[in-house]
Amino acid sequence: MITKRYRPEIDGLRALAVVGVILFHFGLGFPGGFVGVDVFFVISGFLITGIIHRQISKGTFSFVEFSVRRIKRILPTACIVVLFTLVAGCFILSPKAYSELGISTGAQSLMAANFYFAQDVGYFDAPADFKPLLHTWSLAVEEQFYVVFPLVIFLLWRYEKSRRYFGWCIFVIAVGSLVLSQHTLDTEPENAFFLLPSRAWELLAGGLLAIFHRVSLPKKLTELGSVLGLGGIVFAMFYYDRHTPFPGYSALLPVLATCLFIFSNRSHLTLSGRLMALKPFVFIGLISYSLYLWHWPLVVYANYVMMEVTLVWKLSLLALSLLLAVLSWRFIETPFRNGFLLTSTRKTFWFAGLSAAILISMGAGIVLTDGFRQRLTEKNEALYDDMDWSGGEYTGGEGRSVDIGDVSQDEVSFVLWGDSHGMAAAETISKSAMANGLKGEAYLSPGNPLIPGVFYQESDTEEQEMFYRRNNRILSSIIERKIPNVVLVSRWVARCDGYNDAEASGQNVSYRSVPMLIDTAGVVPTSESSTRVFIEHLTHMLEKLNEAGVNVWLMEQVPETNTTRTAEYVLQYKRFPKLNHFTQETTTLEQHKARQLNCKTALESIPKHLVSLMDPTPYFFDERRKLKVFDRRSYYKDDDHLTRYGAERHIRPMFDTLFSGMKEQADRE
Repeated sequence: MITKRYRPEIDGLRALAVVGVILFHFGLGFPGGFVGVDVFFVISGFLITGIIHRQISKGTFSFVEFSVRRIKRILPTACIVVLFTLVAGCFILSPKAYSELGISTGAQSLMAANFYFAQDVGYFDAPADFKPLLHTWSLAVEEQFYVVFPLVIFLLWRYEKSRRYFGWCIFVIAVGSLVLSQHTLDTEPENAFFLLPSRAWELLAGGLLAIFHRVSLPKKLTELGSVLGLGGIVFAMFYYDRHTPFPGYSALLPVLATCLFIFSNRSHLTLSGRLMALKPFVFIGLISYSLYLWHWPLVVYANYVMMEVTLVWKLSLLALSLLLAVLSWRFIETPFRNGFLLTSTRKTFWFAGLSAAILISMGAGIVLTDGFRQRLTEKNEALYDDMDWSGGEYTGGEGRSVDIGDVSQDEVSFVLWGDSHGMAAAETISKSAMANGLKGEAYLSPGNPLIPGVFYQESDTEEQEMFYRRNNRILSSIIERKIPNVVLVSRWVARCDGYNDAEASGQNVSYRSVPMLIDTAGVVPTSESSTRVFIEHLTHMLEKLNEAGVNVWLMEQVPETNTTRTAEYVLQYKRFPKLNHFTQETTTLEQHKARQLNCKTALESIPKHLVSLMDPTPYFFDERRKLKVFDRRSYYKDDDHLTRYGAERHIRPMFDTLFSGMKEQADRE
């Protein structure tokens, strides 16, 4: 609660919170430093609830004046940081990433960034490290809270009965939010992390502290409580990590510890309170808002520019964050907050509306110009294309096909059926078919196991039925229409043996933790069981196609590299060669054969009359028996998907041979 005396230890607590968050983001210790945001929520709830509660109880609360204070406190620095992020992104980001930044800019300007990121990425997923405005989700949560919470207090205060039990009403709401947080964490973890309903209890915890401020404790207990509170926060920052289920009940530790520290220093400063009230801590606390805003775009853009952000660079960026924070606090935060620049309510709201309109317009312009694509040189556009392109234009939705090859032909000569590996190869396959005068249909969908009757361990009943319905419909369509040829392209090895070491160690797996196949719900897959399921159901499908007179070609999986960010690393190496080093050669032929041995042996066990296997291995490895992953451009998007450039270089000859033979066969018939 805001009292007549200044609480320097709370600014010190802000310092601890922001230092934890920043060191966590920079990878400089504090594996649970993200709980600093929860500390901020409690402090904010405590201070702001004190103001609202006191003013409403006196009948002096004005939502307009409250909003003016919030605008002056939050908006000016946020606008400057967003503008900087947009300008820097123009020089650093790919068109796709820049378009995404444009969208998140609009979301941030509408104080809805948390909704956008809840749908877009998980906070602890690797892609989050490349979202320049990700950190604005917490600002959105707070502002949404302060739109709703004053109304809740006002309504409760109107009635004598609810006023009498006002604090307990807030307590019940807080407990409900906490229970919802844990439930949502189990069902929709992104929503639990980013959205207000599952975060409100943290701000309400601080609010309850302000409401029940008259409770007092003996001095010895306050000393103990202060130490335990401060220790609980620090413990969470070191004990928690990215794998801790959060928020939910795990957030109780930092939230209650923060409440305990604030409460224990209510009437007088304890020993640990005096520690946090030291001038260096207080100063960091005063600039904590600016420091929080500035540090994250620097972290993200460093990740875009450098393959490895060394300790020297991390410390340099940390120093730059501090410098920018001090300047922002001195020349932006303080003048606006003290009313030197926005001297009236009207000017404040005009500023809020105009700044939001400008940023939304800039974001929309970036999106409408496809990430301001015209800014790129031809060389850089090609490098960005290798990083961003996925073949999505060759997907037709729920079991629908897309025409490829020579679409002027009436007769469909082949069907390309595949998952994301098929999508990555689709353009090259289409060009090859076009060159041979063949028309095809592509049935492509990322993550699709292709084979009717199989699914994944994490597949719920709805997804199981969807896989079966989609794949059975495609199979039936091929047979009923008497399509003469089918080409199967998929990530077969992962279906049998799961992800490779690069994906597992890099924690860059966002689609499934175990992409191995099962055919019975509740089964925990192993390489042996998944391979058996894979071959049994694939053979059954091939027998049906064979009975219908369909020729089937199956392209074995392309070799895998040893990093999940191949195209990104090539881009960084090409654009910033003095900051990066990346070797052209990665996986050896022996490593490739060992990785694919189980799946390859299984595929070769299928009767030869059912399927013709196409092994791309000879097209990838050089005379040194190593996998070369780039020359002028990257051959790979990540560890296992080819770029358009890589597909054209490596598998085009194989498909030219295939389609030439198809064409000759069709001409003879």
